[in-house]
Amino acid sequence: MINFAVTLFVLTFTFQALASEREEAIEAFLSSKHVKQAFVAQKAKGNVATDLPEAAQLAGGCGFGGCEYKYIVTVAFTSQGSNNQMYAVAALVHIVPAHMGKARVKVISAEKVLSLGTN
Repeated sequence: MINFAVTLFVLTFTFQALASEREEAIEAFLSSKHVKQAFVAQKAKGNVATDLPEAAQLAGGCGFGGCEYKYIVTVAFTSQGSNNQMYAVAALVHIVPAHMGKARVKVISAEKVLSLGTN
């Protein structure tokens, strides 16, 4: 019974830690001046964000110095009118332990990803 309680505690703590790291990745993404510039460029073309940012963990681990994670964070934009086009603003976000500084954000895409034309 004690092993079950300990396992449940560890899983709950791990899930909460991952949720906060995910939110930190999204916050770093939204705060990045390069991401903001990509958003302005998409809006200048008349494109509209279709959803809130999404984040997926690509890598991560913990050691004596703390934990660090890598996430890909994206926001999709679509063009207006017929034959809609979809564009993605995506960035690789590297979350590092607090004593190593702020999260690093590298924009990797602001390109067209697919056509949503109808037949």
